[in-house]
Amino acid sequence: MTTPTRPHHESNPDPLLDLAQAAAYLTLSERTVRRLVASGQLGCIQLSPRKMRIRRSELERYVSASTTGATR
Repeated sequence: MTTPTRPHHESNPDPLLDLAQAAAYLTLSERTVRRLVASGQLGCIQLSPRKMRIRRSELERYVSASTTGATR
């Protein structure tokens, strides 16, 4: 009997996203995400001078910290 395999993104509860994926998740431009990283507001894993990855949990933390309790 074989066990069913799951796609990698389903087996990893906290995937690493590239810049384009992180920008899409936050509905921001890639440039803005780079600025957030440079300012320290968003943490990243720097793979090389031109490559970074951002954990989905870090994006969720940023969104939670940026959300105000005010209702419209």
